[in-house]
Amino acid sequence: MTVRTSGERQQLTVDLTASVDLTAKTVRVAMKQPVEMEVVQVGRDMFAHMTYLKDEPLVRLQVSKLRPTSTLRDATDVARHVGILGGVVTAEQRDAGRYAGVADLGLAAQNASGTARSQLAALGRVARNASAMPYEATLDAQGRLTALSYTAETATGALRTEIELTGLGEPVRIKRPARAEDATDWYYERF
Repeated sequence: MTVRTSGERQQLTVDLTASVDLTAKTVRVAMKQPVEMEVVQVGRDMFAHMTYLKDEPLVRLQVSKLRPTSTLRDATDVARHVGILGGVVTAEQRDAGRYAGVADLGLAAQNASGTARSQLAALGRVARNASAMPYEATLDAQGRLTALSYTAETATGALRTEIELTGLGEPVRIKRPARAEDATDWYYERF
């Protein structure tokens, strides 16, 4: 899964690449945003490394100790990126597998859980088109989502998110890192 969110007038670009094994409950995420980092979640443990700080050790965090609004918890919640689909109001088929329509962020937030709910609600508060956000989605021949894009109109300009899902059904091997230092309170307060 790759996610790119970019602002029209803001100096904002967030890039995220994730590998996910839902059965094994493992996620690997590489983020490029104000802080460049890699995060691996294996069950209830999360391992983070600030990739721009080459000499810094890998840090182990307990997911249960992270705030509900934690950016790390948020980063590994891959469902939040496609959460607007829970608010689909219209869907028109353009051609084989391609759809376009509008989604209501309020409805999407009601239908979401966890960090996806809070993220959708927050986006709904700043999006001028929260009740009719345009989206485009592509499904493969098996009906699985392979691409999704949507645009939020905000006071500072358009905020566009583009998502691509590849390798669906292919094996993903994410291993628990062998060595890591336990996180200090600073990490839990910051992230």
